[in-house]
Amino acid sequence: KLQSTVNENEIDFPAVVSGLKESGYSGFICLEYVWVDWEGCNRTDNISETLLLKRHLQSLVSAG
Repeated sequence: KLQSTVNENEIDFPAVVSGLKESGYSGFICLEYVWVDWEGCNRTDNISETLLLKRHLQSLVSAG
């Protein structure tokens, strides 16, 4: 899928964030949901999904 909900996600965000931390990355992480009637990108509530993913990433960044 081009875009999915946080609950359907298959990306290993803990591993991604861990790798960024281990490499000393101190920059920003950008996330974006889009709504367009193409390739299933109209299946999400963009505001809700953005907030869910933002909170998830923040919890990973602030953990240990």
